[in-house]
Amino acid sequence: MLRFLKWVFFIFGGLALSIMIFFYSQNKEDIHLALDYKEKLSHDYLVENCPVTKDKYYYPCFKKSFREMVSKAGLTGISIALKFAFNFMDDDKENQLIYQGDEMNVVYSLNYLELNNIAIDEADERFRGFDFMYGGYLSSMRDFLKGAKSFSDGLINGLEGQEGISKLSDEDKKIEYSERLNRLKAQFNELYTQAHKNNEAKIAELLAKNDQK
Repeated sequence: MLRFLKWVFFIFGGLALSIMIFFYSQNKEDIHLALDYKEKLSHDYLVENCPVTKDKYYYPCFKKSFREMVSKAGLTGISIALKFAFNFMDDDKENQLIYQGDEMNVVYSLNYLELNNIAIDEADERFRGFDFMYGGYLSSMRDFLKGAKSFSDGLINGLEGQEGISKLSDEDKKIEYSERLNRLKAQFNELYTQAHKNNEAKIAELLAKNDQK
């Protein structure tokens, strides 16, 4: 029995190790990029390295570093950058002093929409890895864009709903945030439509090539 368990351990342990090695080989550039930016995109780092602000609102600094990272990343790196964004935004929202209540929820929803736009804009720019995985990459891109659209649609619906911008009492802020939403919404529609069109065209091209073989 012990000998059997030993062989099971070796087989499944070896399989797990092989999967980890393959994943690293396929994504090593993005993994190293994420390690380089993990600290730079943390709230603690930005508190220490951004220009001093009495409001403790560090999103503008984060957005600059986030844009820098995703401009160098493949799809895996962009997904990791978005995870960094969720961690930062939770901390920034909790510690900042400039926005409160409904206005805070509106501002951070707009910020999330903006970051998602940046991610969509860069998502189909760089394929990295083994050539035989290109079809899997295109499929992953399709899933990524589907998730990105669902996320942005949810944010937009919330901001345009009764619990969104219209709930604010300050009319000037309603106008300001509505104008920002309209800009981000138009940008999202353009970026998503183009990225989705490009990816579907690449999938169709790859399928056609495979059919000819």
